[in-house]
Amino acid sequence: MFVDFVVQPDRKSSFAIIKTGQHFWWVERLEAAVWSCYGAGGEAAAKGSLAFKPGKIAYGHGFVVTCPLAPGQTHQRLDAVLDNKVVWTSGNVELCMEELFSNKVDYAACTMIIARSSVITTLKAWVEHHVLLGLQQILLYVQEKDDAFVQETIPEYLSRGQVKVINFRFPGLNDKFQMQRAQLNHCLYWGRGRVKWMAQMDVDEFFQPVVHRTLPQFLSHVNRAQRDLVSVQSAVWVSDQDFGKAAQSPSWPCSVIHKGHEFQHGVRSKMIINVDAAMWVSIHKKLLGSHPDYKANPNKELRLVHARPDTFQGAGVDGKAIKMAFRDSYICKLRRSRDFTVR
Repeated sequence: MFVDFVVQPDRKSSFAIIKTGQHFWWVERLEAAVWSCYGAGGEAAAKGSLAFKPGKIAYGHGFVVTCPLAPGQTHQRLDAVLDNKVVWTSGNVELCMEELFSNKVDYAACTMIIARSSVITTLKAWVEHHVLLGLQQILLYVQEKDDAFVQETIPEYLSRGQVKVINFRFPGLNDKFQMQRAQLNHCLYWGRGRVKWMAQMDVDEFFQPVVHRTLPQFLSHVNRAQRDLVSVQSAVWVSDQDFGKAAQSPSWPCSVIHKGHEFQHGVRSKMIINVDAAMWVSIHKKLLGSHPDYKANPNKELRLVHARPDTFQGAGVDGKAIKMAFRDSYICKLRRSRDFTVR
């Protein structure tokens, strides 16, 4: 079971992010528990409260418990009590008092990475592409003991504060998809009160505005007061060259061509999340929130280019309606221009 505490901007309370796995009976027990919050020294308990009623959400079980913080508090413990017995405890967890976001920003992104050769090869191009699209800060959750490969790959973006590395390795919790769900919601709650829109995608996935040049231009047309997130349809694109050579090109992935399925919303989609409204998300869709989702039209508004070495077999439509090549997008033209400089 994963647990971590996210300190709210006013430093007066924290969100306990708890990812419980897939055990329905355990979720039902915790849902009925009384939550008690303690400081590191076992100071007098303060009552915690569920941020939402999770219910039976398949493959997405999790809780968010709000705990008050005392001035100067550096650690927190959370207990779940049923029938006057502690049935679960977080133990003493050190609070991260450092801000993950350097400043309050309107447009950010987060993703989780490992030290795979394909990630190391394409990471710089992925960051460059999305910074040019208007993302002001990117959080890279690294599921490795050593994150030196990130420092070596994108030093300029790290030094400027446009990218920040979060060590997200928890020995004993090795399930990739369970940890990805924990990471997504950890990032969601860290963004509350700090970010307006939080993009979520993998490092082989690239947003492509169809009409607008940047993500802020597109998002300015979405009513944030009435939407929890923007769902962006995914399609598989592959290179017409050798993938390894193409991926090392400075303009990667501008050479990819649409070859695979265009999936429906909620199936391999990725999201741009209104972090103050969405309550719990899975990898491809929202599970709990306050408002409807905005479903971006992939041929008129915004699409997700999933750049892979091969086509992906799965349920979807044929995608023949996709007309604009990725290489003709504004960002790819900008990256190919002679006067392009990293900003």
